Amino acid sequence: NRLLVHPTLATALSIREGDQVWVQSPYGLVEIRAHVTAGIQPETVGFVRGFGHWGLGSLARGKGAHDGWLLPGKAELHSGQAVLKEVACRIYKEV
Repeated sequence: NRLLVHPTLATALSIREGDQVWVQSPYGLVEIRAHVTAGIQPETVGFVRGFGHWGLGSLARGKGAHDGWLLPGKAELHSGQAVLKEVACRIYKEV
């Protein structure tokens, strides 16, 4: 999976298509490859859930990022569902 980044944000952060970037939240840090696209809001980033597991050893290692490391691990107040959709984060390239 790849991190969806709007072209405006990508330009501001010197991120190009395919760059390895870090996504950091108050809960964790993951590394993921960037996909620059106008198909996401300019100040939002996102990626598909369900990647980044390590259960298959060498077959899965390094093949995407696990979003669970970025989320608070708590339930939503009204529904009891896990908070899976949003968290403030910072993205950057290693220099």
